[in-house]
Amino acid sequence: MLQTTPLLKDIDTSTEEKLNYQLEAYARQETEITI
Repeated sequence: MLQTTPLLKDIDTSTEEKLNYQLEAYARQETEITI
């Protein structure tokens, strides 16, 4: 429980950050495929 709460809080506060990270990762994959 003590570990789950911080994780959920982090996801809540850094949702935008994680979305941006996923977009960057996806862009990198596309770049690798293109190259």
